[in-house]
Amino acid sequence: MPEFEGQVKCIYIDPPYNTGNEGWVDTDAVNDPKMKRWLGQGVGKEGEDLSRHDKWLCMMYPRLKLLHRLLRPEGVLFTSMDRNEMATFKLLLEEVFGAGNWVGEIAWRNVTDNNPTNICLEHEYVLCFAKSKSALSPVWKSPYLDAKKG
Repeated sequence: MPEFEGQVKCIYIDPPYNTGNEGWVDTDAVNDPKMKRWLGQGVGKEGEDLSRHDKWLCMMYPRLKLLHRLLRPEGVLFTSMDRNEMATFKLLLEEVFGAGNWVGEIAWRNVTDNNPTNICLEHEYVLCFAKSKSALSPVWKSPYLDAKKG
């Protein structure tokens, strides 16, 4: 992965959600010495400290630092998140990318709950951060978009 540092234009991740189940196991198995050295230089000891928020955020922090380093200056990261961790995850993204590089969020409806005794929670979110928002094109519009003309 170090060969791709600063070269990636767009990243989409759908990380495992923080379910509160402390029995989950991180299966990345990043054992390559070159990768471990690069992670150590780019992230530092903060990525190993499981006392920060909880295991899940500590697991995500070094990965976000790595993804940030992979992005080009005009690169963007899209990440799916449910409502349980959206607020905390956005704070983590702000720490890694900088609050000024927040591009926006997309809310999408994923399920319908017909239970009349509760408020229906039907949305998941896609959060978007830029490596450098000032490097982004001011208009994001596909030349192939047929739905909206003009």
